[in-house]
Parts: sequence; structure tokens; C-alpha cells
Amino acid sequence: MGSVIGAYGDRQIQVYTDGGIITLIRDLGPATLTMPRIMPGMVDLHVHSRQPGGDGKEDWPHLFQAAMRGGVTTVVTMPNTSPPIASLEVLEQARKLAGDSPLRPLFWFGVTPDNLDQMDQAVQEPDVVGLKLYTGSTTNALVVSDPVVQEQALRLAARRHLPVAAHCVDDAVVGRNLELLGHDADFADHPIIRDVESQLAPVKRILQLAKRTGCEVLFCHVSTLAAAEAIRQYQRSGGLAWIEFCPHYLFLDSSLLRTTEAWRFKMNPALRSRSETEQLWQFFLADQADTIGSDHAPHTIAEKTSGSYADCPSGVPGLQTTLPLLNDRVWRGELSQRLLVEYTSARPAQIIGLSNKGRIARGAAADLVLVDPTQQTVLEDEAMFYQCGWTPYKGRILRGRIVSTILGGSHYDV
Repeated sequence: MGSVIGAYGDRQIQVYTDGGIITLIRDLGPATLTMPRIMPGMVDLHVHSRQPGGDGKEDWPHLFQAAMRGGVTTVVTMPNTSPPIASLEVLEQARKLAGDSPLRPLFWFGVTPDNLDQMDQAVQEPDVVGLKLYTGSTTNALVVSDPVVQEQALRLAARRHLPVAAHCVDDAVVGRNLELLGHDADFADHPIIRDVESQLAPVKRILQLAKRTGCEVLFCHVSTLAAAEAIRQYQRSGGLAWIEFCPHYLFLDSSLLRTTEAWRFKMNPALRSRSETEQLWQFFLADQADTIGSDHAPHTIAEKTSGSYADCPSGVPGLQTTLPLLNDRVWRGELSQRLLVEYTSARPAQIIGLSNKGRIARGAAADLVLVDPTQQTVLEDEAMFYQCGWTPYKGRILRGRIVSTILGGSHYDV
């Protein structure tokens, strides 16, 4: 049995835990602005663990340490590994690679053109939260561009009452943009090659399939206002879909692709202009999106700096920095603590049906984060606990510091 004391809303509370469960919450009176804040641990629906096949980029010991420092207590891993988590055999391999880590993984199971039977079995596994559909190519992608196969996957998920996480990109649009470029592509061309239409067109197609099949769809890393508004319009018509934002599309912009360290900022989808980034931030603050995931996608510095734009893999790490970046905006008065908890904990838990996660309540999981508003968080490569050892937010100084993460009632002071 243990307990933790912190400010929650405008009250100071003491949370008692036993056996990994919150057993009692005591109100200790009014909170002050300088008290450590307590919040539910982050439920991150978008994590590339890179295992199996990518141990040099990330592994479970490093991922666990980064998660504790980032206040992440639940991770759902993506299937574009090598080999992909698109068969029961590889799913079991991925489980074993996590070993006895206190941070037990959950999984999105990959859709391929010919694994319908495997999908149907996998979604009945208790640690599989749904299916992951890649409509176009990205790192080690499981590309399914055939609308017939896409519909089969959505129908299967709907029948099993589970969501599909959709990575929406149109390879035909990307290819056309490359042809029209007229010169060898460079980092600054990335937002032109992977433009708004390359995301919007497949988003609209998946929305049509979602309506036809009744499937719940989580649209991953929505990076354009046009795509966000299309999904929002579908929601208003009664459709069940969710908009996931990622921190890089709120805190970074395409001007960084014209710097000497442009390799740090190449990702799929591409970064957008500063004006569009600000529009996405206002959409986020207006509570128009649904959740935020780190899209933790580590590559080594050697891989990222190995040559030209074409040789540089897309993806950035973010597990350790997502919650600190957002907490900084809370301390600056731009984002409410309530909305932060909704985006990072409550709603992602609801999306994948984790009724005991994402909230501070008696009977809920004892997954908590304690943040000291009087301290700072300095983001430097050497402060990152990832296996890849770097961050796109290098040099940022944030208000507030995560001082303890409680996972299943166990305290990990950081």
C-alpha cells in the first residue's frame, strides 16, 4: 500500500493505492499554484517500439525508461516492424521481446492483403486493441491500397467492435508531386511532395468506408486542417471517428526543413507551414480534436544523417517529450489541465476500451504522474533515454518537470 499527494484541479488530494489500484482519495483542502500537480498517466496510442527487427533504434529497456520520464503509463505499439506484426507468430515474438518489463505493451495488428484469417484471430487476443491500416507507404509500411481489402478489414473490426487505426497517405499523389518537382528532391521539398491532398484524399475514402461498414476509425497523425475538418464534419453527421494529433505538428513547422539539421524534422506526414501549424493549435485548443499520440518513431542519428534527403528515413522520437511539451503550455496559461487530461489520458483510454485507465478515481489503475511546476525540463539529446539518443526539440526549456511516474502503484522517481 502507498500514497501520493498532489494538486488536482483546485484541490490538494492524497491518492492511496494497493495492488495496482486506487483504493481511496482524500481531499486535503485548497491547492496552491506551486504544489506538485497530479494527473493520470498518459495513454499513448501511437508508439513504434521497433521490435522485432529494430533493436538498434529502440528496445524495451530504453522505451520503459523514456516512458517513465515522459509520464507515459500505457503504450500501444505499431505493427510496421521487421517482420511486421501481421501474424500470430510475430505477435508472440513481440510479446517476448518486451520480456518482464513493468510497461506491458498493447498492440495494433497490421492489415495485409492476405491475412484476414490471422486478423480475425488476433483481434480476439486481450492485448490487441484493434487493426492498423496503412493506405500508402512509410517506414517498413504494410501498404494496403486496394479498397476491397480495406473494406474487408473495416468490416472485420466492426464485427469485433474494435477500432481501426488508419495511416492515410496516397502514394499516387506523392508520386505525381515528385514528378512535378522538376529537380532532385531536398528536405525543403518534403511538404510539397507529401502535400495536403496526399493525406486528405485517403482520409475521405476511409471515411466513406467507415460509414459503409460502421467501423470506428482512429485517424492517425492528422497534420492538415483540411483533413481534420473533414473528419470533424463526419463526426457531426453521427459517424464514429477520432482525430489524433501529434506534438510535432503543433510545436514544429516546415521552416525547420531548411536548416542545417533538417534531418531532425523529416517525418511522415510532413511538417506544415507556421500558419497551418497555428491553425492546428487553435483547433486543438478549441477541443475539436480527440487525442494526442507521440508517434514515437525512432531512427538512429547515423541513419538520419547517412546521406541525401532520399536516404534519410522519416520519423522522430517523442515518447519522453509529449507530455512535458503540453504541460509547458498549461503552465503558460494556454491549455487547461482538464483538456490536457482529456487528450492524453481519458479519451485514448476510452477509444481502446480501457475502462480502468486514464482517470483518477477509486477502483481505477494506479497509473499516475506527479509534475513539479517550480522546476524546468531541459530537452537535449543527452537527456533522452531512447536507444536512438536524440530529440527534434533539442535546446527547448520547458516549464514544469515530471518528478515521479507511478505505474501499477510502483513509484519511479525521475
